[in-house]
Amino acid sequence: MKNILIYNSGGGLGDSIQLFDLVTSLKTNFKDASLFYLGAHENHFQGSLKEYGIDIPTFEMNLKYFGFRWKHLFLAKKIFNQKSIDKFDLIIDLQSKIRNTLILKQIPSDNFYSSSLNYFFSTKKKNYVSTKNNLNMILDNIEDKFVKKELMRQRQEEIQKRKYSYFSRKNIVKEEETVKAKQFFDESSIKKTFKKNNEILEIIKLKNCGNTISINDSTSGSIKTSALDSSDKSSI
Repeated sequence: MKNILIYNSGGGLGDSIQLFDLVTSLKTNFKDASLFYLGAHENHFQGSLKEYGIDIPTFEMNLKYFGFRWKHLFLAKKIFNQKSIDKFDLIIDLQSKIRNTLILKQIPSDNFYSSSLNYFFSTKKKNYVSTKNNLNMILDNIEDKFVKKELMRQRQEEIQKRKYSYFSRKNIVKEEETVKAKQFFDESSIKKTFKKNNEILEIIKLKNCGNTISINDSTSGSIKTSALDSSDKSSI
């Protein structure tokens, strides 16, 4: 989930304080999501409660007492369409007045949670625990129906990533083996070339040595012949 909207029609400081657990849970379970606050009154998380570090930016609809005027029913979607967000992944309606819920429902979303009219407006309508404005029960319902679903989705994504990672790694290993094999043959070829060159050099050396010996032998032979000739002459 990328974008989550919390709607609170209550204007008191105590109403906002009761949302601490809900907001903390949402931030913990949807770490990559952006949370927004829409209220009929001021956002105390940006004011009196700012020091508690539960920071939720206000989603400005520029409608005073949002949800409490029937004219908002015709203005909500028009104003929303001017925003940069196409839709919310989850909208949480923390009140149960049908009028307010109908107006809030004008904002596009994939998942909508509201206890109004026995959860009639909720995208998932079955097996909710009756809350009767009990925020702990609301938290249980959201965690049971939406958080678990999100965790399952994240788990599936991790499995898919690991699967692709495995095949990707397999291809990398195969490429590495191909490169190593190529390097081996290249090295073998180079070694063979060096060996052949060394053999040629040895042959050349041997030939050179043979020529030297032949030259020395012929020289000594001529000397020997000269010596014999002189002795023969003296004897004569």
